[in-house]
Amino acid sequence: RLTGRDLLGLMDQLGLTRVRALGISSGGMTLLHAAVSLPERFESLVLIGATTQFPDEARAIMAQTTALDAIPPDVVS
Repeated sequence: RLTGRDLLGLMDQLGLTRVRALGISSGGMTLLHAAVSLPERFESLVLIGATTQFPDEARAIMAQTTALDAIPPDVVS
């Protein structure tokens, strides 16, 4: 899983000081976390299907998930 801190580190490695970014679902949440930490690094964000709330149940599923195949079918549908 990529975190906001990971994203900022990647931007540093690529020499990107300020970006416009698009994130879908968990990618959008990653962007939100990075942008809250260092808003000056982001010119604009487009977030699709991102949430600002990540309940404990969802966190538990994500902690056990390393691939889409591992997500329980009732959660995917």
